[in-house]
Amino acid sequence: MKQQCSLKELFQKYWITALIALQPVLDIIAYWTRSPEGTVAGMLRLVIMAVLPLHLLFTLKDKKRFILSMAVIGLVGALHVLNGFRVGFIDLRFDLMYLARTMQLPILAICLAYYLKDDARKAAAYRGLVIAACILFGSILLAVVTGTYSLVDKIVSSFSALLATAGVAIIGYTST
Repeated sequence: MKQQCSLKELFQKYWITALIALQPVLDIIAYWTRSPEGTVAGMLRLVIMAVLPLHLLFTLKDKKRFILSMAVIGLVGALHVLNGFRVGFIDLRFDLMYLARTMQLPILAICLAYYLKDDARKAAAYRGLVIAACILFGSILLAVVTGTYSLVDKIVSSFSALLATAGVAIIGYTST
C-alpha cells in the first residue's frame, strides 16, 4: 500500500531540488523584468539570500562554524560600508544594493556547503542541477528556434554554461 506524503514532507524532501532547478527560470524572469532598480528575480534571490542562512541557523547541528563563516562575510560587508563612509558614497542606496548582490554568491555557497554534507541532500541538489540544465537547454533551444537569440554572439557562452552545469550534475550524481 502506497503511503501519501504531506505537503510539508514534500517541501522538506525537495526544496533544495526546486531552489536549484528554478535558477534558470529566475534568469529568464530577470531578462524580461530588468530595470535600473533591479529585477523581480533579483529581489527573489535577495529573499533567498536572507531566508536560507536563517533556516540553516535553526536547523544545522554545526552552528558555531556556520555562524563564524557568516560573520566573516558580514565583517567584509561592514568594512565595505565603513570605507564608503570614509571615502564618500556616490550613491549610498545603489552601493548597498550592489553590496547585497555581490554578497549573494559567498553566502549561498557557504549555506550550500553546510547543507549538502548529507548524501540524500547531495542527491537532491544533483537532481536540481540536472533539471536546471534541461531548463537551460530548452530555453536556449526555444530562443534559437524563435529567433530571439543570436547563435553567433551568444551560443558559445550559453553552451559552455550548460555543459558546466550538466557536468557537475552528472559527476556528482554518479558519485553518490
